[in-house]
Amino acid sequence: MNTVFCRGCAKEIGETTRFCPGCGASQVLDGILVRKKNVIYASYQNVPWFRQRWFAVICCLLFSPALLFILFTGEIYLEKQGKVEPIPKYSKVILLAVGVISIIRITIVIFK
Repeated sequence: MNTVFCRGCAKEIGETTRFCPGCGASQVLDGILVRKKNVIYASYQNVPWFRQRWFAVICCLLFSPALLFILFTGEIYLEKQGKVEPIPKYSKVILLAVGVISIIRITIVIFK
C-alpha cells in the first residue's frame, strides 16, 4: 500500500485513510477522497455528471468524440449494490470500440 501525507499535520498515512490517526484531520473533501490517480466517491451523487454512466451512454449514441475524451481522461462510474465503482475494463473497451467505429463511419460519410 502506498503512503501519502496528512492534509493537517503532514504525518505519513495510508492512501485510503479517511482520517489522520495523529491529528484526526479529515482527508475527505466534499465526500471525495483523492489519492494520486485514484478517486473514491462517498456516494453516486458526488460523482461529476460527466463521469456518470448515463452520460457515457448518451455520448456513445450522440457524440462519440466526447465519449473518447472522457474515457481517455479518467474513469466512468456506476452505482452497484450501494457502492460507487468504476465501470469494468471490458465495458470501457466496448465503449472505446463503439466510439471509434462511430467516428470512422461519420468520417466516411462526410468525405464520400
